[in-house]
Amino acid sequence: MTVKGRFTLDTNILIYAVDRDAGHRHDYVKTLVGQAVLCDCVLTV
Repeated sequence: MTVKGRFTLDTNILIYAVDRDAGHRHDYVKTLVGQAVLCDCVLTV
């Protein structure tokens, strides 16, 4: 993942990350969150 600047993650992303029944969204978001921790990221609540 290459990101320039800050970006935000919505709390829905976290829900998909832990919901194994979310199918392809769960798989995609696990990767996204794993990469987001390495970037300048803001979690919106």
